[in-house]
Amino acid sequence: MKTMNRQKQGGRWALGIMIFCALAGAAEAAFVITRQGRRFEGTDIRVLANGDVVLTMPQGRQTFPRAEVGRAVADKPPDFDRALAAANAGQFEPAIAALRKIISDLRGLEWDNNARMALGQILLTKGDHAEAVKIFEDLMREAPAAKENVEAISLYQEALLRAGQLDKLLLVVDETIQSGPRPAAARAQMRRGDARLAQNQAENAFLDYMRTALLFKDQKDVVPEALFKAASALEALRDQTRAKRLYQEIVNEHASSPFAAEARQKL
Repeated sequence: MKTMNRQKQGGRWALGIMIFCALAGAAEAAFVITRQGRRFEGTDIRVLANGDVVLTMPQGRQTFPRAEVGRAVADKPPDFDRALAAANAGQFEPAIAALRKIISDLRGLEWDNNARMALGQILLTKGDHAEAVKIFEDLMREAPAAKENVEAISLYQEALLRAGQLDKLLLVVDETIQSGPRPAAARAQMRRGDARLAQNQAENAFLDYMRTALLFKDQKDVVPEALFKAASALEALRDQTRAKRLYQEIVNEHASSPFAAEARQKL
């Protein structure tokens, strides 16, 4: 899977959109896999209002009752890649419109959830934070597996933070820490610090960041960021001495992290 990589290029953000389902490779025919494990391929597929799946095959159309379908997947829609290219070119509105159409047209066929993931990221980058929250919540409802997906959980929490929905964020954070995958729990613990900082509770934020660094030492991509944010919280508390110690620790112990370069500027 690809994670969202937002790099500033020419005054705009370049998006590396994450694909939620593992369908981003070569296009393949639409197919249905029954609960008994039989696979049927076709040229077109649709989900009816009652949940039944209609697959068009060379010998004609076949309807699969909802109860018999284990998995139903559409061929990759051409507009998906075009939408991502438009977003990367800063053309957010056409990208958003195309992804919303995919969600509508391919409901229940997996690419609708890919489109939700991409749409949520684009809305988050565009600054439509409340709408991004709604899209990620739609994703969690339509694809329960998203609740175990580290990137999906992290992006949802980022949207909640930016939308200022701090009470809901803290509830989601607590749930993730208690029952989510360990990488997601580490990011959630750090996100709790972000929420506390947004509430002007710098001391509590510092403690949450340090808990992240201490309790999740095995999460190598999280620790340097947690230490950097802890140092920033200390700066907000005007404790420059301890802040510089943490910046120096990042430089010494996490030299390969992108946060090391930022920490050097603080020394």
